[in-house]
Amino acid sequence: TYMEELSKHLSILNEDFKILQEKQILNLQNFKQQRSNTDITAYLDQIAYRFMKLQETFGKALRTYFNLQAENIDTLSMIDLVRLAEKRNLPITEEAWQKWRELRNVFAHEYSSHEEEIFDALNEIKEYLPQWKELKEALERRIQ
Repeated sequence: TYMEELSKHLSILNEDFKILQEKQILNLQNFKQQRSNTDITAYLDQIAYRFMKLQETFGKALRTYFNLQAENIDTLSMIDLVRLAEKRNLPITEEAWQKWRELRNVFAHEYSSHEEEIFDALNEIKEYLPQWKELKEALERRIQ
């Protein structure tokens, strides 16, 4: 199910961030020094992949939720779904979704040479993890 998929992506992201924290990669100077390290690159690749999959799966989960609610959403764009979710008091906002899209784009462009931009995006993704968990749990409660 989408909820299981969301749990998997969140769990892996949390573990990756714990490892980066332990390796002190969430410090800008260390990030710049270690970024070319193949182990660190593997974690960054995995975070980028899981983050993209997380956002994609949230979109599918929202569609499923609204279909179960018999909402007519066939013609709605993703941002319209987010607006509808916000109106239904799910813990998501259009602003947050747009921000997630921006963060996704930072990683989608093959780690541009702007190390500080990547570093900032990495830390923002980490900060959003509790919000994603809250959204997943809210969807789970409503679907059950």
